[in-house]
Amino acid sequence: LPLLDWVASHTTDTRLSDCAIIAHTHIFPTSVALFRHLAHLVGFGNIFVLDKPYSTVRESLNELIKSGVEVVPMTIESAAPYEFSLKKGVDLMWQRVIEAQKKRGFKKLLIIDDGGDMWLSIPWADLKGVQIAGVEQTQRGITRIEGSSFKVPPIVSVASSGIKKIVEASFIGAAVVAKLQALGALDRATSIGVLGTGSIGAAVIESLRKIGKEAFSYDNLVHTAPSDSPTSRNSTDALMKESDLIIGTTGGDSFSGVVLDRVKGTKVLASASSSDIEFQSLLKQTAYSKDPFGTTSVSIHEGLTVEILNGGFPVNFDREKEWEATEDIVLTRCLLYIGIMQAARMLTEQSKALGIYTLDQTAQEKTLTRWLADKKEIGAEIRSEYEDVKKVVSATFLENSKTMPTVWKE
Repeated sequence: LPLLDWVASHTTDTRLSDCAIIAHTHIFPTSVALFRHLAHLVGFGNIFVLDKPYSTVRESLNELIKSGVEVVPMTIESAAPYEFSLKKGVDLMWQRVIEAQKKRGFKKLLIIDDGGDMWLSIPWADLKGVQIAGVEQTQRGITRIEGSSFKVPPIVSVASSGIKKIVEASFIGAAVVAKLQALGALDRATSIGVLGTGSIGAAVIESLRKIGKEAFSYDNLVHTAPSDSPTSRNSTDALMKESDLIIGTTGGDSFSGVVLDRVKGTKVLASASSSDIEFQSLLKQTAYSKDPFGTTSVSIHEGLTVEILNGGFPVNFDREKEWEATEDIVLTRCLLYIGIMQAARMLTEQSKALGIYTLDQTAQEKTLTRWLADKKEIGAEIRSEYEDVKKVVSATFLENSKTMPTVWKE
């Protein structure tokens, strides 16, 4: 990944001595390149990985194993909620890290988390004297951290950066639509609904429009009253009544407390969210399937059945490939590396206060500018709003955050 190599060359200070890296994240082909850069910092043997089995591309995980990364095995138990398997995996990860720390005596720990599970389970008593910092990739993770009473170390929020919210969202929206198209779900649907009109929801709607598909939409934070828009609805059940295929993008349990008595027929649900949280209330109404990634059928009442694709996990995570184009998703890997370099500096300086830090805006500006130039060179289409680099980068979706000096080096 040339762009990632370039960003690393401008942000890496030195190898991290006396440090281990732990990561709970998605493992895709482009992730391998990122981990190779991390190995330059600490060595493959000092990297611990707990993957997300609902998204893991096995070939990519095998590459990490062959390189000497300490992969903590995690499988999804059949006929049980995902959270049970997740809890076991997280506990096993910390057990391995604690054992390694006792043997090797490392004094620094850099965490890469995707969802907040590692932050909210740090065994502080077992890691006395170990300095901790890291990065969080998802908005769900940041929300969980901000809403908890748990002690957390300095954390760089990649999730709240302008590039991730504005630019990356378009890649994800396009990937979701591409996967649904490949499954034939869009052709079978006579009408489509989108739950949530945030960055991902808006991107899904735009991607549908590009292929000639209009979608109804509902967002409980936006559509609080009747709207003049011909496509917006003011309740989940109103959206459900008019849609055969519903794409959930809220990042939460979109059916919690929702009464569907007025909805009839068979509805197909697809998640573009995190883990299996989007349709959790519906999944709890049926016995968990022995195939965790199969289509889950739930009888809501005598007149309504919902068919939940991919076991409720994000539909574009099919464990076979990345549905985002490599030349696009590399931008996300670069953002993560920038955040990691900020966390590395915190560990080196040993002086940063606890709390959430903004992703380095100077490094973001340099990276986005270079990415746009690379896209133009290959003649790719570029959305006009991305050209205003400073506006994109300054759109930080994080309140009361801390800042630190840039890690960018000319």
